[in-house]
Amino acid sequence: MGFCHPQDQSDYTGNFPAFRGCIPNPAPFQQQQRQLFDPNNPSKPIIVSSPGARAVQLLHSRESDVTLPVPTAGFVSTHTPEFGYIQYPGMSHCQDGMGQSSYVTDQFGNTRPTWYDPYSNSFRSARNPHLLLDIERADMELQWILSTGGILRDWNQVVYIRQYLQQCLHTLLVTDLKFCQTENVEQHLWKILFYNIIELLRKSVAENVENKEQYKHIMLTLIEQGTAYFENLLEVLEQTYKFKLETFLSPNNVSTKGLGFAGLALVSAQKIFLFLGDLARYKEQVNETSNFGKSRQCYIKAHQINPKNGRPYNQLAILAVYARRKLDAVYYYMRSLMASNPFQSARESLLSLFDESRKKYEQAERKRREERDAKQRERMKEKEGAGKECGGNGLRREYWVHPEGGRPRLHITTSTVQDQQRTDSDEEELVTLSSIEVNKRFVTSYLHVHGKLFTKIGMETFQEAALQMLREFRALLQHSPIPLNANRFLQLLALNMFAIENTQLKGK
Repeated sequence: MGFCHPQDQSDYTGNFPAFRGCIPNPAPFQQQQRQLFDPNNPSKPIIVSSPGARAVQLLHSRESDVTLPVPTAGFVSTHTPEFGYIQYPGMSHCQDGMGQSSYVTDQFGNTRPTWYDPYSNSFRSARNPHLLLDIERADMELQWILSTGGILRDWNQVVYIRQYLQQCLHTLLVTDLKFCQTENVEQHLWKILFYNIIELLRKSVAENVENKEQYKHIMLTLIEQGTAYFENLLEVLEQTYKFKLETFLSPNNVSTKGLGFAGLALVSAQKIFLFLGDLARYKEQVNETSNFGKSRQCYIKAHQINPKNGRPYNQLAILAVYARRKLDAVYYYMRSLMASNPFQSARESLLSLFDESRKKYEQAERKRREERDAKQRERMKEKEGAGKECGGNGLRREYWVHPEGGRPRLHITTSTVQDQQRTDSDEEELVTLSSIEVNKRFVTSYLHVHGKLFTKIGMETFQEAALQMLREFRALLQHSPIPLNANRFLQLLALNMFAIENTQLKGK
């Protein structure tokens, strides 16, 4: 059924008895083949086969007989699968090795890592090259199952492959940390193991009402298992590279420079805290609750480890969006873009938030303008009626006659006092509002003004919007106590500094 490669496995399974034993040999296949001359290796031509088995043939030409290990009788799983223990005699639906999965494209939009290619410099720099080949095959197998809609049907295979990939990440972090940092292996395996599957299940929950509860149960199982797995990885990093996370999670950040492999391990720890925060956020969404406290704590810990990375700020902004705290979200997206290592996707999120603020501002202004016009018309009617009855003190009537003759024109205008009243109508309206209502109006105007500065769109109305925002800010400061804490003032100042930096002319 298979054959053993103790030397191949010893590099990365010595400490993991779950993956010792035999590795299945891909079943033989018969098909027409062609040979292409390889200038880099003239003695070994490149075998070109039909697409159905090209993946298998290519891997054979690269002198790798290693495939996904099959668990032996001694297989020990840290996390018991929800649907029973795995009975996985081999890739039964892919009898010609990984042939069928070669048809599968990455439906999740993942970028194929360069280290999947055995001819690449990235692959050659790895200390466990055979392990990388196995990761690629496991990834392809998992994609095949997910793309065919067989996540429930082939759940045992999914669980087995995920367990194996988790062990692979564990091994790489312990034995080849530098490779992990160079190639961002943690992020790639996070997407394979959790992000892609959870997103697929969330879509299935919305589309498949019949199996909704089953999909939700699977998601919660994955989240709980993933939380335990990543928390264990943090302990493994601490023990392997001899450092304590508590030292770097204090308010007084300790520099990570000159720490060697411990510094690299801290970078991995930051990524893991981000993963833990995402899992906690997914759990709240699956349960349809909004207590994101645990998720926020994980993101803050990730920020404390390396404040120069913009990714934790981006995740905090996502939580602020869920909580409908738009000013906080804009602040965190801004911090994400201004970090030494910015997270560029935050720019698109900022544009989306500013567009929402623009629509909300214009809708509110349109409604207030209509209300003011209606009140003004009522007052004009009352004044005009009073003027007719009392012989004055109403609307002032002015007859304008052109010096060259012609029909005189009648202009009806308000009195000087009424003009002043209309000018002060906005201030009078703001005085009557509560601090909560004024704060809502100010935040909307503030974000609208900053949106104009950020996008450079609609600048012809910038002055009007800015004056309105300042009137609302002054009205807000008139309330006692002031409904703005020190943190909010700090956010406003930081956003103003960001606007100055973002709008200044290049070269200055």
